[in-house]
Amino acid sequence: TKKVVEFVVLDDQPLSVVENVGFRHLIEHVEPHYTLPTRHFISKTAIPSKYKQVCKFILKHLENTAMVSFTTNIWSSDVCPMSLLSLTSQWIGSCFTLQKAVLQAKQFHGSHTGDSITTATEEMLNAWKIEKSKVHVILRDNASNVIKAMDPLELPIWDGLHIRCN
Repeated sequence: TKKVVEFVVLDDQPLSVVENVGFRHLIEHVEPHYTLPTRHFISKTAIPSKYKQVCKFILKHLENTAMVSFTTNIWSSDVCPMSLLSLTSQWIGSCFTLQKAVLQAKQFHGSHTGDSITTATEEMLNAWKIEKSKVHVILRDNASNVIKAMDPLELPIWDGLHIRCN
């Protein structure tokens, strides 16, 4: 079951893959005595458990690094009434290897004001226990509301600047 969940998560498979006839036949051929987990079990039990495991792994690595760089953005769509705010992280791990993780893509409610973006960004940093002193840089777009949102965070960023993408 662990490997089936890994397959679904790592390969962005739909949860319904465990109900697909071809996949079921493949699993029956490889291991006739194995019973595939249900879609419900995968979505309600296995994936939340895997998520907690991955979060602990990422938190451990973030705690043990001196500096972390971030990217953030807000996505909105005319065809979907939902906005998302993302926070991704990049840091240098042991043996000087680049590490990266999508920390959050959370639903963003209300107006996209500088104050509301500041609050949401602080919530995301706090949720991941990221001390402001560890923030190396935040790469973000050049929208005026996002620019306004960065100053109240009072982050000790290189030269006091946030890197803007144009």
